[in-house]
Amino acid sequence: MTAAPTPVEIERLERRRRRFAEPALYLRLGLLAAVLLTPLLPSFQVMDLVLKIALFSTLVASYDVVIGYTGIVSFGHAMFFGFGAYAVALSMGKLGAPTYGHLAAGFAAGIVVSAVVAVVIGAFSLRVKAIFSP
Repeated sequence: MTAAPTPVEIERLERRRRRFAEPALYLRLGLLAAVLLTPLLPSFQVMDLVLKIALFSTLVASYDVVIGYTGIVSFGHAMFFGFGAYAVALSMGKLGAPTYGHLAAGFAAGIVVSAVVAVVIGAFSLRVKAIFSP
């Protein structure tokens, strides 16, 4: 004797049945194809724009995780994004010709500076005993 399907199982079967009929799948596949084919274009401006979009979408995704899933409103992690961006920009601009070595040096400097600042901020914030609201 088989048990009757639960409402959750019925909904899953219905979603599975119509998954190829919804346009969201094709939109995602189209966007993925556009991003993967972008390096084939000879334009530096297009590649720069796509890289900026990817970088800022990563920052937005981290906001989604922090605010959406945990319910914690945090503006502090954008500070570490800025430290990394400034470290890479300064190393690429001040160390001479932009090379992958300078990019790696800026990346490493951003990680080190962010880690030091995180330890300092963490040392102060872990001592707080109560939540204060403005």
